[in-house]
Amino acid sequence: MSDNGHSTEQYASENGENYGANGGGGNTGHWRGAKGSFFEGGIRVPAIISFPKRLPQGEVRDQAIIAADFFPTILQLCNVPLPDQTLDGKNLLLILEFPNAASPHQVLYWQWQNRWAVREGDWKLISVQEHGQRTYHLGNLADEQPEMK
Repeated sequence: MSDNGHSTEQYASENGENYGANGGGGNTGHWRGAKGSFFEGGIRVPAIISFPKRLPQGEVRDQAIIAADFFPTILQLCNVPLPDQTLDGKNLLLILEFPNAASPHQVLYWQWQNRWAVREGDWKLISVQEHGQRTYHLGNLADEQPEMK
């Protein structure tokens, strides 16, 4: 699982050769944003999960999950009881076993530096403060061009 979207940083050696990530670019398909942004292109990343004796193989899922979901899922797969405390992560077995299962997260939140975002269903509100001014962007992820308007 990647930790963020593609990098837009440019690096050049003394002889001028670019050695940044993918030439400083990337491709998020129809998603807007990149590393450092809360648009889907900055936070929606691929993950590969494999446990051939227990989980389906060669299938794709699109439900929203977070990295913290791996811990309770691995514990369940290994028949290890959950710790006696509240976890942020949710067990992913229903999603992994049933392609149409709902995401275990009704609402997702992000916060980093002067930015925050909250997502419920297909709607996501992003807030950024720059130069003393806070701006907001409300976008629908189900739009043909998500988060563009």
